[in-house]
Amino acid sequence: MYSNLYLTAPKNQKEAYFFKKIPYLKNLKTIIKQRKTSWVFLKIDLSKESLQINIVPKIRRLLKGIERTLNSFEFTCLNSWFFVEKKQAVLAFEFPSTTLSFFERKIGPQLYNHQHLLVFLNQHKDAMRFYTQDSRICADVARSHSDALLLITLLLQQKKVGMNASLAEAINTRRFGFVKFSQLTKHCRESLADVLSDKFEDLYLFPD
Repeated sequence: MYSNLYLTAPKNQKEAYFFKKIPYLKNLKTIIKQRKTSWVFLKIDLSKESLQINIVPKIRRLLKGIERTLNSFEFTCLNSWFFVEKKQAVLAFEFPSTTLSFFERKIGPQLYNHQHLLVFLNQHKDAMRFYTQDSRICADVARSHSDALLLITLLLQQKKVGMNASLAEAINTRRFGFVKFSQLTKHCRESLADVLSDKFEDLYLFPD
């Protein structure tokens, strides 16, 4: 985990490796805030059936399924992570923003292509507005989803994305919700600190 950092650390710092609190965990809230992104923490209560199956790979599949769907609706997911503890799972997603504009731009054919132009106009007849850009017709159409939290909620309620039958039974969809960083358990924060320490080069195990 931190073996490479330990081996390359100066000799006088190796003792601190074992006896001092890892800075990632101590400063985790500050580190997350300094990234100036939006973090979403989703807590899911697992039913007793989850104790009878290998839940970890299924939660991983759920995480990746949600992430793929978010990206398909233009929510840029920068990072994702999950943690399973006892009868609950926590899924985390990092975004530049959890909300998008209420409309999206559709770029159509060039103006001289009358046949394709008519098809485009018919496909987007309910567009908020039409305009031209670089000799092409464009349309602003209403997004089907503009809030990442609402989309995640819908995906869980419908039990579609990343879920097979056993996972759908294991997840108690009546008890899930978004929580604050301060509501994460100590073990959960430790796991997240571990992930961040491996991913972000601007963080150091041994600060100056």
